[in-house]
Amino acid sequence: MELYCKNSNKILYKNILKYFTILSMITLFICYEVYLIGFKYTKDIMINNQKIHSQIVKNTINNEFENVIGDLKYLYEKEELQNYINYGDESELEDLTNQLYTFSNSKKIYNQIRLLDADGNEIIKVLYGDNLPQIIPKENLQNKKERYYFKETMKLTKGELYISPLDLNLENGELELPYKPTIRFGTPLYDDERNKRGVLMINYFGKYLIDKIDVRYNKNIYKFLTPELMLLNNDGYWLMGNNTSTNWTFMIDGKEHISFKSSYPDAWNSIVENKYGVHKDENGIFTFDTVYPTSGYTKLNNRCNFPNEYTSIVYNSDYSWNLVSYIDDYSIAQIKQYVLNSLIGWSALIIIFIFILSIVLAYIDFNNKLFKNQLKRDAHTDTLTGLYNRRAGLDILKKHIEDLDETNKHLTIAYIDINNLKMVNDINGHKEGDFLICEICNIIKECIRSTDTFCRLGGDEFLIILNNCSEIQTKKIITKIKVKLSQYTRKSKKNYVFSISVGICQYDNRVFHTLDHFLEEADKRMYLDKKNYKKVL
Repeated sequence: MELYCKNSNKILYKNILKYFTILSMITLFICYEVYLIGFKYTKDIMINNQKIHSQIVKNTINNEFENVIGDLKYLYEKEELQNYINYGDESELEDLTNQLYTFSNSKKIYNQIRLLDADGNEIIKVLYGDNLPQIIPKENLQNKKERYYFKETMKLTKGELYISPLDLNLENGELELPYKPTIRFGTPLYDDERNKRGVLMINYFGKYLIDKIDVRYNKNIYKFLTPELMLLNNDGYWLMGNNTSTNWTFMIDGKEHISFKSSYPDAWNSIVENKYGVHKDENGIFTFDTVYPTSGYTKLNNRCNFPNEYTSIVYNSDYSWNLVSYIDDYSIAQIKQYVLNSLIGWSALIIIFIFILSIVLAYIDFNNKLFKNQLKRDAHTDTLTGLYNRRAGLDILKKHIEDLDETNKHLTIAYIDINNLKMVNDINGHKEGDFLICEICNIIKECIRSTDTFCRLGGDEFLIILNNCSEIQTKKIITKIKVKLSQYTRKSKKNYVFSISVGICQYDNRVFHTLDHFLEEADKRMYLDKKNYKKVL
């Protein structure tokens, strides 16, 4: 008994050490297993989301091709074009040119719309650039008989379409600067006697499609990595990627050796052999899929046949791109670090470990379930204020302008800039600046009508769209807002003074021919108001 008492502390310490060691080993083992499971689970969710994104992008591409082919059909059916083809009636060319000009201005996605004769001479050429179409004078028209797309289209029979590869536009044999990614859609023109008379060709802005793909591909779903989306052609060259210097190298002298195929040969072989799937190697993880933009158009064209037995069979049925979502080895290490950080401290108590794990997995699952809604919401909403963002706001303004001719109502905008916001940020920090922005937005929302649209253009600039509201009525609303803001300034007792400068402008289609012109005028008036404000100070 005495010996036991004498060694009790020692035995106690040994037991503590024994149980601590056993429990620590069990806890470490569990944490290690959870670490492996968590890493695999997170990686699998990431790969699954990439596959979902890939399908979204594929649908975007296919829908865009379908729309362009529909536009080509629409132009082909123009009565003026048919009269010119069948009767050589050049008096129709002026009306046809004007219609192509209007069509180009309304679509804004076609770099060129051209009518070429059987010898490759351009008869009509409408360019679109700087937000305006332009009819090219006859003396500046070119001969395109040596260009590959003209030759390929002229080989086709009646009812066939030619779709060129996505490449860069050439003018007079030189790459057009800045680069203009282009897809050419063409069809041969036959008269009623089945004589080939020329080619109808439309050049689609490839950048418009690339931008659409980029919008559909949300790179911010995961906080710990940023997947890179790549679009490759059949030869393994980049058409789209984060490193712009490696895009389009197949068309740039001296850079033909730079390609995805040469940079990632194992991944490229896997893409060629399997068409879709996941490839993993020392460079990272490649989730890939093959896009066939022209697939399924036989059904489309059976629904809407061109006149005169125009069957609209798509030429080059093997037309395809490769869509690759890439996670490099550094990002994979970030995933591992993310999971590991989530496990730090869990070994102390199993309960805490389980609790933290539940939070991490629930957070990942929550993000996985909401990511589709985030894609839609992020495209239309400003994250700080909850207002419409610039893109959504300008789309609404454009729609109101289009509806004006039918309703004969007034449309007025108020271009708003917050005065002294930079000073608030510099002195009190951006947190206070963000708080001030939200407070001002809340006050403005209280003062405007329920039918008005309030959006954030960016930074300290905002726009109120007041439909069916004259400039005089708008000034009363703005006065009410300024009074409310002044009252808030006095009550808040802040160590700074703030206000807003406002430019009010009522739409008049005789004055404003473009949306940008309308906004610029409101912006000018806002700066005039700001200038007067500074004079008062």
